Amino acid sequence: MGEENEPQQRRSEDKENAEVAEPPIKEDDAKSSLAVSAEVLKYGSLACLVAQNSSLTLTMRASRIPGADPMPMYLATSAVVACEVVKLFLSAVMLTIEKEGVEGAWKAIQSDILSSFSQNLMILIPSGLYTLQNNLQYFAASHLDPPTYQVLSQMKLITTALLSTVILNKKLSVLQWTAIVLLGIGIALVQTSQGKGLMSSSEDGSLSDAAAEASGSRMFGFIAVFIACCTSGLAGVYLEKIVKQTKPSVWIRNMQLASWGLLVGLMASYFKDYDAIVEGGFFQGFKEIVWVVVALQSVGGILIAVVVKYSDNIVKGFATGLSIVSSATASVWLFSFIFTLQYVLGATIVIVSVYLYSVQPACLAQFFPSSTAPPPPPPPTIPEEEPQKE
Repeated sequence: MGEENEPQQRRSEDKENAEVAEPPIKEDDAKSSLAVSAEVLKYGSLACLVAQNSSLTLTMRASRIPGADPMPMYLATSAVVACEVVKLFLSAVMLTIEKEGVEGAWKAIQSDILSSFSQNLMILIPSGLYTLQNNLQYFAASHLDPPTYQVLSQMKLITTALLSTVILNKKLSVLQWTAIVLLGIGIALVQTSQGKGLMSSSEDGSLSDAAAEASGSRMFGFIAVFIACCTSGLAGVYLEKIVKQTKPSVWIRNMQLASWGLLVGLMASYFKDYDAIVEGGFFQGFKEIVWVVVALQSVGGILIAVVVKYSDNIVKGFATGLSIVSSATASVWLFSFIFTLQYVLGATIVIVSVYLYSVQPACLAQFFPSSTAPPPPPPPTIPEEEPQKE
């Protein structure tokens, strides 16, 4: 009897194990789920970057327009300092997530920040340049409408490319140089397009006082954007040169930049706005929209890091174009922005040039030989036959 029951018990145990065991995961299903996740991250980062760029430009401009309330205008240096504090906090949070805990994050901070003073000192230069750039952005936003400001900001592509060829000895393809020339033409068209319909002339053909003031304000804004793009390009190229020598976590690098930026920003506040701070306080004029600007500017660095990690240059090129279009469209209702044919033409040239420089589509690259292409391999050598020994 026991021998007859033993096979039945085994069959029942096998049946129970089969019910408990999880079905095997198919390899095709795993690959498809990973592909879907990659696509979600790619296009999700694109949507977030477009929203961040457009919202930052619009809110920064709105925050620099004096309101009807008696509250004084906030200090740009204070906004920059607040932004660096938020960036430092967010970078620390992302580092903690990357290292899977506070203990791992603290060890990374000790080894890469606290124990390497020489590396931190090298970060001071790009951090100071970025701080200057951020202050200039607030000044430019006070003198330029959002669409013009966003198009002119693409000059950083020109300054970065030129400085990369000088400092890093980078070789650009003919297509990239063509894109740079087109970008300069588009920026020139945009800079000279706006305000023509708003500027009135006097009877003798000269500009009225309001028109002259508007023209001068736009020129101040253009100069501020130009200097900001130069400092941004120099800081980016210098930082790239440092990154090639040392490769810490991107969040460690952001913490280093934010720490030095906080120090430089506090020094700028002391020397530039000391009297105003003593009179009205450090956070004078900080309304809700100012905190929105600070938050958007702080999140920008993290979004760029995510885009670089999970996406490519095509996404960044599309993000730039969509940001320009969306901010210009929103400015029609928010700031009574007037489209002109010259602006549309210039903005279109800028969008196309940024796409060509970043993506270098294969359908066009074949007509523009690349200067960075490796030399053709030498022809194979036929070994000489050794004479046979008799």
